[in-house]
Amino acid sequence: MFFFKSIPLGLLVLCLLHHSAIGASPLYHFCFSPENYTADSPYGANLNSLFSLLYTKVPPTGFGLGSTGQAKNQVNGLALCRGDVSSKDCNTCVVDASKEIRERCPYRKGAIIWYDHCLLKYSDVSFFGQIDSRNRFYMWNVQEVENGTLFNEKVKELLSGLSNEASEANQKLYATGEVQLDTFTTLYGIAQCTRDLSGVDCKKCLDSAISELPNCCDAKRGGRDETLVRKEDCLNEFTKDYPKNTPLDDIAVCDKDFVFISLTVYWVLSPVDRYAVWVMAEFVGLVDRLLGCHLEHVYIVYMGERQHGEPELVSESHHQTLSSVFGSKEAAKESILYNYKHGFSGFAAVLTPCQAKLIADSPGVVHVIPNRILNLHTTRSWNFLEVNSHIRNGILSKSQSGIGSIIGIMDTGIWPESESFRDEGMGDAPSRFRGICQEGEKFNRSHCNRKIIGARWYSKGYEAEFGNLSTSDEFEYLSPRDAAGHGTHTSSTAAGDSIENASYKGLSAGLARGGAPSARLAVYKVCWATGGCSSADLLAAFDDAIYDGVDVLSVSLGSPPPLSSYVEDAVAIGSFHAVARGISVICSAGNSGPYPQTVINSAPWIFTVAASTIDRAFPTVITLGNNQTVVVDHHFLLLPMKFGQALYTGMDINKYYPLVYGGDIASIDSDEDTAGSCDPGTLNETLATGKVILCFQSQSQRFSIPATTTVTSARGAGLIFAQFPSKDVSLSSGSLPCVQVDFAIGTNLLTYIGATRNPVVKFNPSKTLVGQQISPEVAFFSSRGPNSLSPSVLKPDIAAPGVNILASWSPARSQNQANPDIFKIESGTSMACPHISGIVALLKSIHPTWSPAAIKSALVTTASLEDEYGQSIVAEGAPHKQADPFDYGGGHVDPNKAIAPGLIYDIESSDYIRFLCSMGYNNTAISLVAGAKITCRKSTNFINNLNLPSITIHELKQRTTVSRTVTNVGPVNSIYNARVITPAGVSVRVKPSILSFNSTVKKLEFKVTFRSLLRIQGRFSFGNLFWEDGLHTHDELPFILKTKSGANLL
Repeated sequence: MFFFKSIPLGLLVLCLLHHSAIGASPLYHFCFSPENYTADSPYGANLNSLFSLLYTKVPPTGFGLGSTGQAKNQVNGLALCRGDVSSKDCNTCVVDASKEIRERCPYRKGAIIWYDHCLLKYSDVSFFGQIDSRNRFYMWNVQEVENGTLFNEKVKELLSGLSNEASEANQKLYATGEVQLDTFTTLYGIAQCTRDLSGVDCKKCLDSAISELPNCCDAKRGGRDETLVRKEDCLNEFTKDYPKNTPLDDIAVCDKDFVFISLTVYWVLSPVDRYAVWVMAEFVGLVDRLLGCHLEHVYIVYMGERQHGEPELVSESHHQTLSSVFGSKEAAKESILYNYKHGFSGFAAVLTPCQAKLIADSPGVVHVIPNRILNLHTTRSWNFLEVNSHIRNGILSKSQSGIGSIIGIMDTGIWPESESFRDEGMGDAPSRFRGICQEGEKFNRSHCNRKIIGARWYSKGYEAEFGNLSTSDEFEYLSPRDAAGHGTHTSSTAAGDSIENASYKGLSAGLARGGAPSARLAVYKVCWATGGCSSADLLAAFDDAIYDGVDVLSVSLGSPPPLSSYVEDAVAIGSFHAVARGISVICSAGNSGPYPQTVINSAPWIFTVAASTIDRAFPTVITLGNNQTVVVDHHFLLLPMKFGQALYTGMDINKYYPLVYGGDIASIDSDEDTAGSCDPGTLNETLATGKVILCFQSQSQRFSIPATTTVTSARGAGLIFAQFPSKDVSLSSGSLPCVQVDFAIGTNLLTYIGATRNPVVKFNPSKTLVGQQISPEVAFFSSRGPNSLSPSVLKPDIAAPGVNILASWSPARSQNQANPDIFKIESGTSMACPHISGIVALLKSIHPTWSPAAIKSALVTTASLEDEYGQSIVAEGAPHKQADPFDYGGGHVDPNKAIAPGLIYDIESSDYIRFLCSMGYNNTAISLVAGAKITCRKSTNFINNLNLPSITIHELKQRTTVSRTVTNVGPVNSIYNARVITPAGVSVRVKPSILSFNSTVKKLEFKVTFRSLLRIQGRFSFGNLFWEDGLHTHDELPFILKTKSGANLL
C-alpha cells in the first residue's frame, strides 16, 4: 500500500472543480473489436440507425437497447444513464457518447465508452444479458483515510446493502444510500445495473465489482469500479466527507489534462479538505505505475516555426527533446513516427500520457496534441460555373487551363489508370517541384506521369493507434493507390483531363473534366478506406507538401465540433505554415448542416468551402395502378404518374409491385411511428417481402440511406422516401431502388394506399434533366456559421458545387467487379472543396504573385448573391430560407469575375500572428509559431480589424469602428464609390466614401462605423458594402452584425 505523508503546500497542485467536465469528457473507452467496417457499408448505416434509435429510447427512462440489420451486418447496442440524471442531460450524454465513440474508435465493429452521466456500447456480437468483465477500469482518490480498517468495513456495509437493494424488486436496478462513518462524517454510495439483467445477474455483477474494490481502492477516500454487463452495466461509487444530499455532479474529478493523469485513473476529491494530487520527480516511476501511465498513444509535439535551416538539425533537436524523457537518444528515435522538419518543427511519437506531459513542459514546445482521427466529408458543374474554353476572356482561357500550377490533394489516394489523369500533350513537370513518387502495393514509379507528378502515402499515425492495416482482401492498398474512391473523385474534379461520354450507369452522360485540366497533381494519401485520417499523418503530409513546392492544397476532411484551438488542430497548424509560404489551402466546411455553428476548418488563413447545387436533376417517374390521376410537380402533369428523384437504372420497367406504408406493417415490437419512417428493425418481414415501402423522414430517421438498409433487411422490393425538399439524391443500394419525394407527394401516395384495395407502383429508370431547376442553392447538409471558435471570422468563406457531382472513381470500390464503376455521382462539401481548388489554380496561373489571402479576397468579393435567374440564393433547410453569409460566406463562386476584382483585401503572416495574440495565446507559444520573438499587445479591436473580405461583429453594444485596407489591382487610375446595404437595426457610415487610386497610391484604408439603433438583445442581421466605379461593381464586402444589450445579465 502506498501512503502519502505530509507534503509542503508548495508541492501541492490543486485540481479545478468544474462540473461541465464530468458530463462532457469521457471517463474511458475501449475499442474492443479487432474487426473494422467501411464508411458506406451496411454495417455503418446500421450503426447510424442504432444510434438514432438509442437517442429516442434512452432519455425518457434512462435505458435502452436495440439491434439493427441482419446476419453479419447486425449491430447490437445499449445505453444507460445514471439513475439521478435528468432526461435532458441523459439525451445530451448519449448524443455526445455516440459522436465521441466514432471518433475514438473509428470504423471499429465493437466499442464501449463511459461518461459520468452515461455509458454506451455496441458490437457485431450479441452481448445482451451477459456480464462482460473484460471491459472495466478503476478510479480512486489517492488520499488515504486515517482509520482504514473502519473505513473498509463501512464501505463494504454500504455497497453490499446497495447491491441487495438495486437487485431486489427494483425495476430500475438502481439504488443510492449512505452510512455514518463517525460523528462528523457520512459515506455516500450508488449502485446500478442495466435493466435487461435479471435481479440475480445484477447482484452477481455488483458483488463481483465490489469484491474488486480492495485491489484498487483500499482505504481510499473515493473509488469507482466500472464493469460492463452484457446488456447491462454495473456502476459503483463511494465518496467520503461530502455534505448530506450533495448532488453527484458536485463530486469533482481531476481534469484529464492534469499532471500524470491518464485515461484509466481519476481521483474523486473532497470539497471539505480540498486535497489534491502531488508530484515529485523521484516518485515518477512509482506514480507512473500507480496511475496506469504505461498506456501508449500517438501524440503530436508541435514546436512552431523551424529554428534551424537544415532539416537534419531540426530532426536532431527533436531527438534531444525526446531523449530527455526517454533517457536515451536511441529510445527517442524508436518512439518517433514522423519528424516535421520542412514547413515547421515538431514530431509525432508514441508516448504515455505522463511522458506527453513532461514534454509539454519542455522549452521550445508550443503544444502537445493527442492524435485525432479526422473524417472525410463525403462534369456539369464546370459548365454551370461558366468555366469554359469558348469564353474568350474567361478564366480557363486566360489561365491556359491552369498550366504551371501544382495542386496537392490530401485524401484517400488516386487511381492512376483513370482516363482523367492522362498526360497526353503535357510538358515536363515544373523543375521547382521536389516531390517523389513513393512506391507501395500495386503502385510503382511508372504510375506517376506528367499529370500525377508526385505521390506519397502516410500510415504510421493511423497504424500506431489501430494496428496494421489489412490489405489481404485487396480492400486497401499500402500505397498511394485509392481503394476508397474519394481521393480519385476530388482529384479529377480539381484537375482531371477532359473525358468524352462519361456517366454513372448512363446518368449525367457527357463530357467530364476538372476545373484546371492543365494543372499538375501531387497526391498525399492520408486517409484510408475506413474513412479515418490520422492527424499525425496529416501533419507529415503538410510538411512534405511545403517542401515539395505545391501551389494549392485541397483538403476535404476535418473533425466535427467542438473545435480544437488553432494550436491544437492539425489542419489549422499545417495550413498556417503552408499559407505563410504562399500556398493556398482549401478545406471543406463539413456536412453537419443545416444547423448553425457547425462549420469547421475555421481558421482565417484557411479557405473554407460550403456546398451548393447545380441545375441538374434526376427525375424518376413513379407510375401508379388503378388509373390514379395526380398533379405531382409544378413542372410535370403525369397521368397517372408521380415524380421523384433517384439514381437508379436497374428495375424491370414493366413490372408493378405492391405498395405499402411502413406504418401499416410494423413488426410486433415496434409502433406505427417508427415503422412509418423505416427505423431499423421496425418492419414485419413477412408483410414487407416483395413490396415497395413508403416511408417518411422523421427526427430519428433523417436520411434515406438507413431506411434503405431497413427495407433491404425486410426483403422489400423498393423504397419511396418522403422528406424535406432537397436536390441531393442518394444512390440506390444494389438492386433496391430508392426514390426520394417531398412530403406533398408522399402524402398523396399515402392517400392512394388508403383508398385503393390493391395499391401498386412501378418505377421507370431515372433520367438526366439539365436546366430545369433553379440553382444554385446552398445544400441541406452543408455546415453553417457562425464560427464557434472565433465568431469575428466569417465562415464558410464561399459556396461551390457539391451536390450530385460526377467525377472519376476507384474501380476497387465498385460492388460489381465484373463491370466496375469508373465514374460516380457524389455529394458533400468534399466535392465543393476541389472546385475552389481548381479555380484557385487557374487564378494562380493568371496572377502568380498574388498571396493566398489576395486570391481568397478576389473570389469572395466577386461571389454572386443571386441564382442564375437573378433571384436571391436560397439555402435548403427545414424550411428553405433566403441564404445569408452564414450559409455561403461571400456568396456563390463566380470564377470569371474573380480575374479582375478591382480591389483586394490582402493579409500578411504577421497579421495572423497578431490575430493569434488577440485570441489570448501566450507570447512564448506565439513566438515559437512565428519563429521570432513576439510580444503581444493587448488589443480588443484587432480581431475585428483583421483585413478579411468581410466584417463580423457578434456583440455590437453601441458604436464600433472597423478598419480595412484595400489594394487596387484594377486600372491604375481608378475611383470607387461606396454603396451600402444597411443591416436591420444598425446605422452604417463609411469614411472615406470615395477611394481614388493612381500610380503612386495603390493602397488605401477606409473605416466603417456601426451604431446600434436597438437597446435590446438583437439577432444577427446582414448587409453589404459595394465599391463601384460607375460602370461595374468591383468589390462586395459582407456585414454580419448582432446587437447586444448594454444591461448586465446575471
